[in-house]
Amino acid sequence: RAASPPFSEYIARTQKLEGDFRRMHSRLITHAEEVAFLDGAGRERAILDAKLESTTSWSQFYFYLQFKQGVVDQYFVKYFASMIGWPVLAFPFLATDRSAVSPAQIAARYRESDTLIQSASSSIGDLLMVYKKLQRLAGFTARVAELLEAVDTYHKDRQDSNDKAVAIAAGESNPTEISIEARKVEVGSPTGGGVRSMVAAFESKNSPGPKTRGGAPEAG
Repeated sequence: RAASPPFSEYIARTQKLEGDFRRMHSRLITHAEEVAFLDGAGRERAILDAKLESTTSWSQFYFYLQFKQGVVDQYFVKYFASMIGWPVLAFPFLATDRSAVSPAQIAARYRESDTLIQSASSSIGDLLMVYKKLQRLAGFTARVAELLEAVDTYHKDRQDSNDKAVAIAAGESNPTEISIEARKVEVGSPTGGGVRSMVAAFESKNSPGPKTRGGAPEAG
């Protein structure tokens, strides 16, 4: 486990890249009419190609690491376990005085020891492979945790916006900080021969607290 790559982080990144690629396709399907109207097919294709390139490049790297780790795991689980298990199994029979027991007893003990060592080897192999399942679970758990954090952030921002709106409506904020002001704005109406001036110098100031005041000293 200490020598293996951090597959949990790699799984989380793989899921993120694949999710971004699917999201780009969904966005394009949703806004297909706007993209066609604005002639943005080339730009959208470039974005999708870039997402596909990054996803495939990362997938190749990730699967290559999985292949190398799988070779090492299978070596230790199968070959290395057999190299240790068979001497442990055969040593008691090689060190025991075979003249004191019958061949049938030797065969029975050998068969019993063989069954035990195979069961123990299989169990140890399963224990060695547990970390791979835990890494995969940790990768998906990290993505779920990111989703929950994003949802909490959204609710917090929404609550802050609601509190700010309530404070503005109650007049608790400083009116000078949030205001809309117009000075000497000319208001006209288009006609066949040009623009007909309706207000030459319109002035207005809108703020949350006081009433709106406006004036047109030179109305036409």
